[in-house]
Amino acid sequence: MGKNLTAVIAVVAVLGLIILGYFLWSKPKPASETPAGEKAVESAQKALESATNVTLPEIKPINPLEKLPDINPVGKANPFKDLYKNPFAR
Repeated sequence: MGKNLTAVIAVVAVLGLIILGYFLWSKPKPASETPAGEKAVESAQKALESATNVTLPEIKPINPLEKLPDINPVGKANPFKDLYKNPFAR
């Protein structure tokens, strides 16, 4: 019984190694390593370069409040503001 169990374990281990080897060495090549994949990668790189090398037009900022009239009455409200000078202010 001991010899049969050892033989079964050995056969299962060998089959496991064969299956593992098959899956490790039978992987398909990535698309970038095939001739068509290399052409696709090159065309994608060219498209990326042409998309990133664009010169944008200069945009001038628009400020609608640039010519706003002074309508704040606070600065014009005190007629006595020039009469008093603070002695501690420089």
